[in-house]
Amino acid sequence: MDAWVYVAIGIGAYLWGSLSPALIISDRIGKKDVRKYGSGNAGTTNMMRTFGWKFGLMTFVLDVIKGVAAALVGRWLGGQIGMSVAAVFVIVGHNWPVYYGFKGGKGIASTLGVMFVLMPVQTAVLLPVVILIMALTRYVSVGSMLGVILESICVFIFYPGETLLQVTVVVLTVLALFGHRGNIKRLCNGTENKLSFHK
Repeated sequence: MDAWVYVAIGIGAYLWGSLSPALIISDRIGKKDVRKYGSGNAGTTNMMRTFGWKFGLMTFVLDVIKGVAAALVGRWLGGQIGMSVAAVFVIVGHNWPVYYGFKGGKGIASTLGVMFVLMPVQTAVLLPVVILIMALTRYVSVGSMLGVILESICVFIFYPGETLLQVTVVVLTVLALFGHRGNIKRLCNGTENKLSFHK
């Protein structure tokens, strides 16, 4: 397949990923930019803390769908390579969206969506484990980071000969951990916010 197809997939995935449900919803419900509140992040947790669990859940579902759609379309247009390109660039778009001054979210929900396409069985098994970790610790960041790290471990255990998939999952893990660098500092300092439900 011609290289331009993969370039087009990457650009398309980036532009698609740049669409931010958190920012669209926060603007619709109150002409507010969720990045100006709470953690300053355009993602599920900050939407939940700022506008309530219903809007947080809505953001989460739409971000997951965004990741799933990107990976599926990438695979349809460009096979395994196309899927990997789309998987990475939809997260890059989510984290650094061209439409919103390159300041987006951390990409965890969209990464979950991508992982459901890349590693469906392992992701389905890991998801309740991650949710349990979040519930026990009340740290969304801890569950999120452990989740992507476990995905990286699983890809080498269950897909030993699939180098492209391994590289893709590791890159997604690095992007997720990079997005959580502030959380890591706060966890070390003991100042990380715990999850609470309201509204």
